[in-house]
Amino acid sequence: MTTWIADVGTSSGINGYYQTERLANSLTKGIISDIKTLEPYVTLTNIIGSNITDSYFTAEIKTLIWPLVKDYVICINNTNLSNPSLTEHILVKRPFIYDLLTSRWPKTGPQLECNNNWEWLSQIKYAMKIFAKNTLDMVPTVGFNTPKSQANRIGVECCRNELLRNSILRWIDNLETDRTTLCLLKSTGFISSQDLHAVRSDNILTVDLDKKASEGIHDYWRTGIGKKHTLRKYQCNKATSKHSPIEKWINRRASILLRRVDYWRKFFTKNQIKVYVHYTVEHEEGIAKQIALNLEGGILVFIQRSHMVSVGGSIARRSCHVCFCWGNPVYAIGTHNHNNIDFYVISGANDKETTVHAKSLGHSYRNKVSTAGAKFVISIFDNASSPNIMYGETALNDFYTYLLRWVMNDQDNGLIIKPKKNLALQLANAHQIHHHQPHDRISIAVHKLLIDAVATGRCLILDESDAPECAAYAADISVGLGYSTAITRSAIENLRGIHCDLSKNPDDHLQNYLNTLMFNDLDSIMEAITTHKQHVIAGDVLPSLIGDHSAIVKQLDPFQDGKATDRIADYLSYLIQGYDHGYSKDLVIESANKKFVSKWGEDKVISNANTFRYQDHE
Repeated sequence: MTTWIADVGTSSGINGYYQTERLANSLTKGIISDIKTLEPYVTLTNIIGSNITDSYFTAEIKTLIWPLVKDYVICINNTNLSNPSLTEHILVKRPFIYDLLTSRWPKTGPQLECNNNWEWLSQIKYAMKIFAKNTLDMVPTVGFNTPKSQANRIGVECCRNELLRNSILRWIDNLETDRTTLCLLKSTGFISSQDLHAVRSDNILTVDLDKKASEGIHDYWRTGIGKKHTLRKYQCNKATSKHSPIEKWINRRASILLRRVDYWRKFFTKNQIKVYVHYTVEHEEGIAKQIALNLEGGILVFIQRSHMVSVGGSIARRSCHVCFCWGNPVYAIGTHNHNNIDFYVISGANDKETTVHAKSLGHSYRNKVSTAGAKFVISIFDNASSPNIMYGETALNDFYTYLLRWVMNDQDNGLIIKPKKNLALQLANAHQIHHHQPHDRISIAVHKLLIDAVATGRCLILDESDAPECAAYAADISVGLGYSTAITRSAIENLRGIHCDLSKNPDDHLQNYLNTLMFNDLDSIMEAITTHKQHVIAGDVLPSLIGDHSAIVKQLDPFQDGKATDRIADYLSYLIQGYDHGYSKDLVIESANKKFVSKWGEDKVISNANTFRYQDHE
């Protein structure tokens, strides 16, 4: 049976996830200091720079040791440590990790035990994978849709949901250039041929980065990369003497990273992309794109989509030269999260079209529940939940249970649910699951409550593709599980909302607003909702402070004018103009920054640069 780390440590008052994060971060930091002087590490640093090398291997090491630390935290919270016989050993499958961890591992609690039998199998699998990759790399890339004329282009990652919401196309339409290539992903399903035709009719080129990202005849970018310039440079510079197990592992991870770098270098040059907009969180791909564009003199751009909060120095894994964020980066992205970001450009959050559409839908949703008798309405936003993050199944089910009972207990109450994923609330087979926990995370008891609540007509479930503002505009106040992106976006629209962080993040900067904006338990939430309801029903001229973000809204979005897409489009156009003038990458960014601050203020571009000068002699 899987143990959910967020449900561990509740008796101590510290969520097991945060215990795991802090110990994993501490151990990782120590290991990095141990391996930084090893020859393969130094060789890679000389090619891609110390910041990116450190960030890459910090994430790699932490990924390897995190499950071990999780097992340790589960054990110390569930076992009587005064009796060592009850403490099981933690099995380590990689000998080099065992060697690196042994001296730094806590002396109390379960100890590590090495299994040497697994390493040879790992090496065989790696050799087979490299053989397959080398074979595929011999297949040349084919592009039906590659640019026919020489021009500096903007590449933009895009999935089906982005096209449906039209969120990307809004700022693309505002660009001063039509030199855009949409790079299609299948993360949210394939893109229909009709949608693809509509995009191409606007003179936007498309290329599939994933197989079957789009329907019908499509331009799929194969894995073939031809000459591996960056990988070969590393292999020519590294020592050929016999390596230790940890050095062999560093070599393997460096080769995997640089193979991806060469893939992206080929992709960017073949498609003439100088500016690439991505949303990648996975650290290896993000870093590979950044290195590739550095070597090709290009610029990687990241656009904020959600709220990031630091957790004990956790690794957010954002890699880019320019990051568009809604407001103050400390609030928006988390500046202490080991990001590889050179410049933060404050663009604001929303656009006018989204706001107008959300208001219209919100009013229609409000009318539906009001017709059924609701006089006071809450919108709620759940959050991701899994065994390895800060929100566990207990928190999620408790969150829904409290609020569903609230709407059932009073005919004046209305509830509008905007789920993160519709899968979480599927009702079709809720009563056919019997004793098994549903795969969609919600318990059978909560499903039954949900069915009863919907039957009243005072509870609506929106589609996951709806913007969260749609639900917020329908409500008197909104409640989000955790430090909620949806609540932040609603607050930027001057709508009331409260964060329900049952995980009690110790690094949360909203703790200064405890019991007005941030709540750590559901009983306090329900009391606050009752208080605010009394103010609303009474029609008080001076309503309560509950959910009122006015004290920090300028930190979340200093503009609040609905022109975020205009600012993003302007800045990206400045970048392309710089390349058209023949500027180098650094001058292109400097020129764009000057133009942006002259229009929007010097505090709207924040430098975080510690730039390594890349040189490629191929």
